Amino acid sequence: MFQGAGAYSHWLPLGPASGAPQRITIPRYLSCAIVHTPTAAPVPGEVPFVGRRKEIAALREHLLHARDGQGGVVVVSGPAGIGKTSLLRWLETEAERQSFSVRWGYCLPLSAGPFFPFLQLFPQATTLREKSTPDRRRRSGRSTRVARPTRSPPGGIPGLLQFLDAMETQSAAHPLVLLLDDFHWADPESIQALRLLGRNARRRSVLFAVAVRETEVSSPSLQDLLRDLRREGVARDLPLTGFREQEAQDLLESVIRAPMDTHRVRGALRALLARTGGNPYFLLETARQLQEMGQLRREEGRAVLEVREPRGTERPLDVPSNVGALLDGTVALLAPEEREVLEGASLMGPEFEPAALPAVLRKRSREVLSTLHRLTSARKLVEPVDGTPGRYRFSHILLQERIRSSIPADRKGVWILGLLHWWESERPAAVGQIFALCRDADIYPTGSAACVKAIDSALESHGHERAAGLANEMLEWMVERHESNAVTGAWGLRTLDRMRQDGAAGRWTEPLCRRLLDLGLPVPLRWQVSIRLAGIIADRVPEARRTLDQVQSEMKRSPLSSEPALQGTFALMDSVVLYNEGKTAASEAAAQRALDILPPEEKFYRGLALHRLGWVDAEQNRWADARDRIEEGLSLARSERYWGLIPYFLLMRGQVATIQGELLRAEQIFEETAGVCRDLGRMNWLATTLADLSLVRADRGDLAGAESASKEALRVSETFSIPGEIGPSLLQWSRVKLRQGFPAESMEILRRAQKAYAEHGRSTEVLEMRMHRADIRFHLGDPKGAIEELRDIEEGKLKEEQVAHLHLLRAQFLMARGDGPRARSAAERARSEATSRGLRYSAAQANATLAEWERRYGTPERAAAMQRRADLQFRECGVLRTFRFDGKIPGVPSVTTSPTPPALALRSPLAYRLLRYLSVHGAIEGMIGPRDLAPFALTQQGIAQGLGIPRDRFSMVLKRLVDRGLVTARQHYVQAATRRLKVYVLTEAGARLVSA
Repeated sequence: MFQGAGAYSHWLPLGPASGAPQRITIPRYLSCAIVHTPTAAPVPGEVPFVGRRKEIAALREHLLHARDGQGGVVVVSGPAGIGKTSLLRWLETEAERQSFSVRWGYCLPLSAGPFFPFLQLFPQATTLREKSTPDRRRRSGRSTRVARPTRSPPGGIPGLLQFLDAMETQSAAHPLVLLLDDFHWADPESIQALRLLGRNARRRSVLFAVAVRETEVSSPSLQDLLRDLRREGVARDLPLTGFREQEAQDLLESVIRAPMDTHRVRGALRALLARTGGNPYFLLETARQLQEMGQLRREEGRAVLEVREPRGTERPLDVPSNVGALLDGTVALLAPEEREVLEGASLMGPEFEPAALPAVLRKRSREVLSTLHRLTSARKLVEPVDGTPGRYRFSHILLQERIRSSIPADRKGVWILGLLHWWESERPAAVGQIFALCRDADIYPTGSAACVKAIDSALESHGHERAAGLANEMLEWMVERHESNAVTGAWGLRTLDRMRQDGAAGRWTEPLCRRLLDLGLPVPLRWQVSIRLAGIIADRVPEARRTLDQVQSEMKRSPLSSEPALQGTFALMDSVVLYNEGKTAASEAAAQRALDILPPEEKFYRGLALHRLGWVDAEQNRWADARDRIEEGLSLARSERYWGLIPYFLLMRGQVATIQGELLRAEQIFEETAGVCRDLGRMNWLATTLADLSLVRADRGDLAGAESASKEALRVSETFSIPGEIGPSLLQWSRVKLRQGFPAESMEILRRAQKAYAEHGRSTEVLEMRMHRADIRFHLGDPKGAIEELRDIEEGKLKEEQVAHLHLLRAQFLMARGDGPRARSAAERARSEATSRGLRYSAAQANATLAEWERRYGTPERAAAMQRRADLQFRECGVLRTFRFDGKIPGVPSVTTSPTPPALALRSPLAYRLLRYLSVHGAIEGMIGPRDLAPFALTQQGIAQGLGIPRDRFSMVLKRLVDRGLVTARQHYVQAATRRLKVYVLTEAGARLVSA
């Protein structure tokens, strides 16, 4: 194997005439030259040979040809550590197994005399050596460690002929395999010898295998030799590349001596391949380093691999020492201008832009590009990035890290400042790279500003994950610099609010809150962060309540709690938690108190207070106030670009429409809201929207669509770890299964929903679940138990829209038991409650129940009139199917198809969806000037991505909207596009239609 630090000493066998082996000393950076000797014994515990199936097949074919007298030269090429010597060792074993005679020869970077590798292959050719005389050693005053061969006669013809004779003699007895390692260090005489012997090997049973690092070939004569032999068909190339995933996995398994879980380690394996470039030796040394650090280990008989950035006091993942020595040797062979270009490029990371190098290195662009061309074509240390013009990357990250660490500190500081100036003037949007440079150079104010810009830039494109990563990097840097907790906390609080304004979900903001709390912030800052954390985890009611109670107890004992922003934020988060606890009145009072206390500049939290008050107004049947709150909140969110607030108010608008019985409009609003949530990455609100969409579709009669939406809501909740939304998703799914006629499955799903609600302490839907359980028991044939279930529910704790549903269920259950008078009384009370509160869908259901009562206990004429009235109300609500009793199952409604009226057919759901989408994105005529950049979301491709449907599904609908004058299409410059594209905006008529 390769040797690491210090100098390398090795015994060189020079044949029988040289006596005992002599010893030479090689400098550290060239110690990688000796990788194998003919007399070397196997290393105990050596890693077995893995991979290289394609190369092995080619070598076996060459052995077959050589046995038939058609030998030649195989050039095994590749960078240092790629496995050339290991492949030659495999060839040695395979050739000996096939009864070949195998000889080794190798070259040294030091001048060891002419024909050095061939003297090892043919020791009997001794006429070219002469023994060193004692007189010469005495005159020099030192002993010669290696017997130096004499110069061959002019042209070296006699020596070459002796090697040729020796090769012919030996190949006549046995087929030969001659292995030449590190031939890029060959002397000129050995190059001529290979030219002669390689050409003669074509007609003999002789196979030369030559290992060459072509990136380090500096001798023109060797370059000419390889080119001539290839042209003549004597030499065949066998280039080695880095390992792929499976080969790298096999290598690591041989190190840890345990199988790997492929799915578990795939990400870490890819990161390791990117770091090492797939180089087997680099992989091996890095794996041993990871093994020492515990990131490569065995757990329960399986190998576990973790490639992560070190945190805290963990040991950093440095370049392994042996690999570093090998890389130093590679870099030492570079010309000064090549090394300077690589050093400047390494400051920009594994990928870099050559355009920045002239300004940093004070060189002409032509010089830099020509140097890069040499490094790419000959050295192969860098390569262009596929599909990205004007960008290059290092062959592997270890090389970039090693070169970067070798730059002197004074030069690195000057170059980093030059890069900062260039990026700020030429690439102002590359704030992530600017921050990384500032962090490495320890430039705090500039780095803080760059990180703020980077987070804002990421949030502009709703890249919440990238923004959270940058925030964590910034926090780590500030902690490493021992920045004051007050400065760190203020910066973290500002970043947290900015992320929440854009709609970053709790999966990104909660870890940031907890990391800030771990820093030991000053008391007011710690309160602010804790209050925000309670709002983020409001669906986990017990934990959120404990957090708020702790903050409240501390605020009561401290005079620092008089700040209005602090008190208002606390009241708002307390309102959210109170609502989840089922305390609607207390939640409304806390939200109103927050709106009164919060200062005008706290616009985002005032918007949240408006949302909470609007929702309570809707529950209390104050429709006008609720609509005013919604419009005010939407106007605030759009004007201040608070993307995180827009789904709040859109979802509330859909829920209000559902309560009032505007089911068609509610369905369209929920579909638009789901698209907005996907765009913003708000998976928690997406789950809520899909659950509400499932309920609306079920009420309209689209049971297949309802089940699909509820399952999708459950999948989103489980995939993105949103436990607070699992219960509502299961509840809606249970309702759908009951509508489909599967009460047993509905009960099983309801039990799962009750467990999910109990685990997270949410009590807002507990009474609603009990009513649904009563409905299931009724459908299971237990009307008595269903009535008892309803009797235990207190009407005073129900929401107003739930009261009508409670009396409606009681009427159906009583009718099934034959209690006609009480059933009529309950149905009339349900109709009265629904009519007084404007609940059109509930009123239609009550009229359908009364129609069934008239069929059983009244007259057919009154039953028909009542049913016509119910049908009309159902159609006004947008119901595709009408619910009526057919008498087959007493009290159980059956479903009959009802045609959609022409007025609803003209309002195509997809057309309305398109209009709503353009309205949400502010695409109204006159709001985007001719010189403004239009958002990409207004193009056909952007609309397709936002709505999640193919372009061909809505292109004709969009054309009809343009023809009707509701939408206008025009050519406009678009963000991130190099040419003008067609964008779509609403006309005044379209905007009025949407707002109506």
